[in-house]
Amino acid sequence: MLRLMKEALLTLTEVCLLPFSQQGRSRILPNLILRMWPVLFPVARLYRRTVLRGTTIVVVIGSLGKTSTFHTVAAALGLSTSRLEGWNNRGYLALALLRIRQSQRFAVIEVGAKHPGLMQRYRKLLDPNMVVITSIATEHHRQRGSIVGIREEKAGMVRDLPESATIIANGDDPNVLWMASQSNAQLVTYGFQKSNRVRGDAYRAEGWTASHMDVHLGEHRLTLQSQLVGKHLMYPLLAALAVGVEAGEAPTAIASRLAELPPMAHRLAPMPLRSGDLCLMDDYKSIYETVFAALDTLELLPANHRVIVMGEVYEPPDSDEIAYTTIGERIATIADQLVFIGRREHFDFIREGAMRKGLVDERIHFATSSVHLASDQVNRGLTGDSVVLIKGFGRQRLQRIPLLLDGRDVRCTRSSCKMLMTRSCVDCPLL
Repeated sequence: MLRLMKEALLTLTEVCLLPFSQQGRSRILPNLILRMWPVLFPVARLYRRTVLRGTTIVVVIGSLGKTSTFHTVAAALGLSTSRLEGWNNRGYLALALLRIRQSQRFAVIEVGAKHPGLMQRYRKLLDPNMVVITSIATEHHRQRGSIVGIREEKAGMVRDLPESATIIANGDDPNVLWMASQSNAQLVTYGFQKSNRVRGDAYRAEGWTASHMDVHLGEHRLTLQSQLVGKHLMYPLLAALAVGVEAGEAPTAIASRLAELPPMAHRLAPMPLRSGDLCLMDDYKSIYETVFAALDTLELLPANHRVIVMGEVYEPPDSDEIAYTTIGERIATIADQLVFIGRREHFDFIREGAMRKGLVDERIHFATSSVHLASDQVNRGLTGDSVVLIKGFGRQRLQRIPLLLDGRDVRCTRSSCKMLMTRSCVDCPLL
């Protein structure tokens, strides 16, 4: 009761205070929906158990790749890939359920949980028929204490699933397999290792706009084409194939739908510039593991001149010194130029690592927290055929950099932004 009263008080406080700023006004509705979960959950739970009894609900959980997997699974099932953008917890989960129509055969819901105990509560709300587990990584490890704590919490979604339910698990991730072992539900694995039921093989990229991969589905084999680039982005496609086949869809039909799926915003999405250069936008999350996935992709694909704009890393697993130094060392083996935007002490670490591996000091730039300064530093090194990887934490809003490089009038100078209802700087009234 005290917790519910606290939620109500917080909601009332925010409703009263937020309208006094433009940023605040954009947060009123999101905060209301988030805080109203004690009221919305019972209604949504009843709706699930009555109106939606005949709907197969697929829930996507994990540390990384949830949103990408949401999009690929929805596409595989022939569903719209639109959703309540950016929201995967509390009141928004109830709202996601209530938006499902009785006539729908399938529905896909992405679920995230920052606080202990919530995942099990979400399972009771959603009562999923399938659960896709993407990966377990270091996101939120400082709150949970370790990877073990992270997987323990997320396992709350699968522990009490009935035997009739199905877990679609990344079989290349031992922590995901441990989670699956905590359940009596049926198990289907996907990945690149030979032990997986849905197995990818012979991945190859053709430039920055197309990928191919052979997929083994038991005795069957098909070639999957995709507009997504990067081996790590093949996992959502494999998960989608696994879900689609389990749902009774024809593999060739699934492959055709996935081939039409465009690159996902902020996840290695190519953005051509009028100068002839290309930006690769990977600026939604900057978890330690995703930094190296993006760098690996940049290294493997063709480019005459590589520029990396590196922002802050979210909760690195080691000390900041070790994490940023290691990233700097990796960047030096790939990039011709490095621009860092963030805290000075982090720049010093990343600069030390980059220079240790041979990147000369004249090609390492510190942009403080200014996207305008970062844009100027990048622009001076562009060659007309450069590839610019922009990797950073979402609140840094590094998507303003390619707008500046393209000559747009960008007046926003914020170093951090919480415009919760605005998913793109292009649509933001503060731009």
